[in-house]
Amino acid sequence: MMMHYLGEIDIPLQNKIANYIRKRQQKNGGWPLYHGGKANISNTVKAYYALKLIGDDPEQAHMLLARRAILEKGGAAKSDAFTRIMLAKFGQVPWRAVPFIPVEIMLLPKWFPLHISKISYWARTTMVPLLILYNFKATAKNPTGIGVQELFETPPEKEKHYFPTKTTLSKLILILEKTAYKLRWLIPGFVNKMAIKKAERWFIERLNGESGIGAIFPAMRNAYEALLN
Repeated sequence: MMMHYLGEIDIPLQNKIANYIRKRQQKNGGWPLYHGGKANISNTVKAYYALKLIGDDPEQAHMLLARRAILEKGGAAKSDAFTRIMLAKFGQVPWRAVPFIPVEIMLLPKWFPLHISKISYWARTTMVPLLILYNFKATAKNPTGIGVQELFETPPEKEKHYFPTKTTLSKLILILEKTAYKLRWLIPGFVNKMAIKKAERWFIERLNGESGIGAIFPAMRNAYEALLN
């Protein structure tokens, strides 16, 4: 998916990845988060989309099984926030399907409950790049133009239930999120630029090419630089 995001596709590598994904599909059509685990809807959506990008026919038996597994769990709209961000970047869901994550979070003081240093290490190394992607509403090049609209029970642009509202707390969080989203226009442009710069510095420092995330995902640096340019 990174290769199709960038529009730089290594066919031999892509084919190896496809074989790896297919071999790990469960009999029920889904893919687990870990070996021996239960099928996970988000992982299954990503695996299905990856295989379709690679060229697997949606009418092949393993793809039909995967699609049924996803739809039985409510469709791709029920996948987690990280997966919906991926789908938004590929133009498969509107950005309103994604939680409001303003990059200005980077400017919050240390005493604030949501300060970046108070978030677990694995989460913040994911969150900061996502803040940048969300701010620019990054769009995948997706040279083959492949989509996965068949994974939705309701057309994505008409879906109204991307977020759970089963508890009072979840309803309150959703109200706060929607309110913050509607008020985002009040954030001055210079504040946004300051936040982007701070997120950039934080991110680049960890792309050290030796032990940072840049060593694991070399394409991330190229993708980020292309986004800013």
